[in-house]
Amino acid sequence: TQPHPLRLVYGTQDNQRILESATHAETFWREWQQPFEVFTHPGGHHFPGDWVQVLGDGVTQILTQSAAK
Repeated sequence: TQPHPLRLVYGTQDNQRILESATHAETFWREWQQPFEVFTHPGGHHFPGDWVQVLGDGVTQILTQSAAK
């Protein structure tokens, strides 16, 4: 089977950590010669004020642990 391409989507004003992660992912996929697509847009990604309620406990735990690293 043919793998689906990795799709990197980020805003030009995103958090520096997000921009660095996208750059690293693009570099790895290019080196591994795997298909990928990059989409950028103005602005950035932000969590809404009620993101804990919207995303639920499971996702909240994952994001909290990830941010602590």
